[in-house]
Amino acid sequence: MRFLLALLFCKLSGGTAGLILAALFLLVFVLVAIYHGRLLDGITRNGLMLNIKLVRCSHQSDWERLPRSHQTRRNPGILLKQIST
Repeated sequence: MRFLLALLFCKLSGGTAGLILAALFLLVFVLVAIYHGRLLDGITRNGLMLNIKLVRCSHQSDWERLPRSHQTRRNPGILLKQIST
């Protein structure tokens, strides 16, 4: 396949048909490159959105059902009243 493409390129390189094919190839290449960039940007945005949703879901968990730490007080309002006075 490459050999045939190389022969076609050598035969048409100086003519009008060669210039038209080169312009067409360049146009297709640019369009594919633009699409590829947009696709990569979309994948990046999707990954960021999944991370944001993961963080939001973890922050919205049921805090009352989590086990209490030994360092926390049962009534944190008492500590606030002591600080404010």
